[in-house]
Amino acid sequence: MKQTLYKYMPVQSEEALKRLVAILRGQIYYSSPAGFNDPFEMSAIFDAPDQTEVMELLGETGPLADLHLSKSARAKIYRHARATLEKKRVVSPEWIESIGVLCLTSSWDDLLMWAHYAQNHTGICVGFDSGFDPYSTAQPVCYQEDRALVAPLHTVSREQRLVENVLFVKSPHWQYESEWRCIKRPVWDDEKAYYRDLYTQQPDKCDDIAQLLASEGGPGHYEFDVGALRRIYLGARMRPEWKDRVVAAVEANAPFVKLHEMSLDNRYFRLNADKLRERSRRFQSIGTTHGRPR
Repeated sequence: MKQTLYKYMPVQSEEALKRLVAILRGQIYYSSPAGFNDPFEMSAIFDAPDQTEVMELLGETGPLADLHLSKSARAKIYRHARATLEKKRVVSPEWIESIGVLCLTSSWDDLLMWAHYAQNHTGICVGFDSGFDPYSTAQPVCYQEDRALVAPLHTVSREQRLVENVLFVKSPHWQYESEWRCIKRPVWDDEKAYYRDLYTQQPDKCDDIAQLLASEGGPGHYEFDVGALRRIYLGARMRPEWKDRVVAAVEANAPFVKLHEMSLDNRYFRLNADKLRERSRRFQSIGTTHGRPR
């Protein structure tokens, strides 16, 4: 079993409770980062190429080699390339909207995370075993002072670096989040057409194609093995009636999940977690008071 990764979320509304029930039944939502609260989200910029790189591109083996450009013409192209690429964002707003991102964290007891993402300590924090898909694909966010720079000239190693810099670099202002991310890329129309043709030619590839298309697709709901669910922490300010409803939802859909209650430490500025007791009594109470748990 790998480390546990966590997701903070509100629950004190009907819509929020439905999202929890979906998770308890093995469905998790990937959001578009276009709506994230960081205005610098995915704002990597091009690192303007130096003269050596441009000359390599325009050299004897480059795509413009047959033009036999003069030294002054090459210098002009170099200056234009730098001016065009310098401080230009690598990805467009449309591309950012097309990506699905699941934001997780390695911390379950952070005061600010409870305040910002669990409705001022009235929500919950759900723990997932990262040994299960899709949580096994999560990568940690890197926090650094400078905006990420991406080399404009394409190589395989630079392609990997581009992905890391665009998707997994943020300002140190967000370091308290200890964020990990899972990514779902979009499946473009030409790719879908390719797989339709592949299926026509090789029907035996049907399962492989279906699995690939189901595992990608940008923002939206994705299924996961409920065995990944480990524990749920209930916020220190959660009202009793909502606590009862959360417990009932867990008992009805994933009773193997461990439940804990957060509380304020009597001496230090920190949160403590205690195992929730009397789960069965709470569940019976909600069943007789409100009817069948939702």
